[in-house]
Amino acid sequence: RGFMPLVNPVDIPTSEGSDLDLGQYTASQQARYLYGTKMAPIKISQEEVETAECTNQAVADAFGLECTEAVHTNMYLRPTTSQLSEALLEPSKVVWLNGWNATTHDLVKDLEASGWLNKRTNRIKVSMLTYHPGLDLIGLITIDFLFARSGHIWKQAQTAFMQSVAYTGILSFLVDFLFYVQLLWVLGQEVKELKSGLLSYEGCWKGFKNYVGIWNVIDWLYIICGLAYFTIWMVRISLVKRIEEDFLALSPEAFSCTSDTCNDYFQEAFQRAETAGVFMNALKLMAGLTPLIIMGRLFKAFSAQPRLALVTDTLRVASSALAHYLIVFVSILITFSVMGVAFFGREVEAFATLDRALPSTFRLLMGDLDFERLQIVGRGYTFIFFMAFMLLMVLVMMSMLIAIIMDVYVDVKAANRKSEAIWNSIADVIRRGLANIRKARISLNKIRPSFNIISNVLLMPRDIKERVPSVGDDQIRRLLLGALERYQFEHNLEVPLDDVRSFLDMATFELLQVEDDLMQEEQKGVFNSMAAQATALPPPVDCDAIATQWDLSDLLDIAASKLDLKQQNFDWVSAGPSLRRLIDSAQHILADMQDSAAV
Repeated sequence: RGFMPLVNPVDIPTSEGSDLDLGQYTASQQARYLYGTKMAPIKISQEEVETAECTNQAVADAFGLECTEAVHTNMYLRPTTSQLSEALLEPSKVVWLNGWNATTHDLVKDLEASGWLNKRTNRIKVSMLTYHPGLDLIGLITIDFLFARSGHIWKQAQTAFMQSVAYTGILSFLVDFLFYVQLLWVLGQEVKELKSGLLSYEGCWKGFKNYVGIWNVIDWLYIICGLAYFTIWMVRISLVKRIEEDFLALSPEAFSCTSDTCNDYFQEAFQRAETAGVFMNALKLMAGLTPLIIMGRLFKAFSAQPRLALVTDTLRVASSALAHYLIVFVSILITFSVMGVAFFGREVEAFATLDRALPSTFRLLMGDLDFERLQIVGRGYTFIFFMAFMLLMVLVMMSMLIAIIMDVYVDVKAANRKSEAIWNSIADVIRRGLANIRKARISLNKIRPSFNIISNVLLMPRDIKERVPSVGDDQIRRLLLGALERYQFEHNLEVPLDDVRSFLDMATFELLQVEDDLMQEEQKGVFNSMAAQATALPPPVDCDAIATQWDLSDLLDIAASKLDLKQQNFDWVSAGPSLRRLIDSAQHILADMQDSAAV
């Protein structure tokens, strides 16, 4: 039974397998089949292929056989739903069945007697439109009969249901509206960032290369996918609306049409329904890709917090090693897929072709192995394939993948071990928001323009206060402490801030002692002349230059051991100014730190 009560009404229109007696119904009541009704006559379309010359024409002629042209859909194996949706039917014959009566019965008999179904038949498609008022659904039900040249007939049923009213409430409309508003906001931000990048560099190409990054690519994919989804959705709504209008405009005589006249009334409605089905498949594709792209945008958001960025940082650092690994991995996977086609392709459908063998081989890697099905082909073949696959792919390649990931993960985790936890970041966001409400904090966007010309310099609290007078002392302290911690993190410096303070205290004292010792030596006049030159120099601000001239550990060794500079043949002509500048820097830093400021 199934859908048959819609086609051939019976006395008891129940579901398949049911023994419930529902009594007698009229033909009109039976046609509705519980909750739905058939909107139009049943359409039967046939697609034929042309005859062609056989590869071995002599043998074909000897047995009175003919060959046909190749078809666009491979029917030697069961086709998938997506393949049938993409392979649009090109009918050469169309028949309409309006109800089940003596006229329809005679028509079917005539088609059978006249050879309507013949050797050149490639595909027969049975289509019918239904409507379900409770759910407001217009449905296109199709049953395909696919005639493979090997003699097998594949049967495939598909359904596509569409609501005639796209939005049944304010909530569904509001969700879509908010989605597209934020999509347009993302588009505006990307356009603004792209424009800023192009104007910041000499030449558009250089600015474009500087703009392009993995996160920008993900954002543009999200925008493109969202706009494509919106376009397909609007086209689908338009098509369904046209179908509804076509049926409402039909006269009552149209529903009593014959096979010869039904085409004039219902052909366009069926074409629109089939086109709407194609767009619904595209909508399904977009609906499946969008969460994947949103997941990429989630990784972009996670990258702003070091603890959450462990996964993305690990993949970024290991990208080079993973790329080389994937070249070897894919090569071996394809090799085993070809091996599977050769061993099992004739008996096991999962290995019949290379495009089917690739996902099947990957499923074997995940442990989805139907060993009993494979060994029917031969235990020897299965043992060779299984042993080689397990040893090379599972034990070696997968272990190497885990080793590459874990090796990088340990380093990334060690580098982030001092980063703040997510709840601390949330607390900072709340604190900044409350400070903004109290007007006790100035946005970094207002502070940053005052320091655009400064690069790699040592900033003091007074420098920030001079350029931005309205900024508070607490915010200056947090800014400079955060800058120092970021500098330590980016340059992999393991020296805590308290150790820096202690070292500067000790180094300043020891270096002053070294200066006093030098002043008492015979070379006192030479040092004084160099110190005078150093005094005339501007205050030291270049952090990188100081770090280059004096390594902290070396400077500590000099100060701690009180080196005898004369015995070491110390070159004070060149080192004297640097030593003087380092002492001045330490004194400046300590003075600011004692005023509750920070480096």
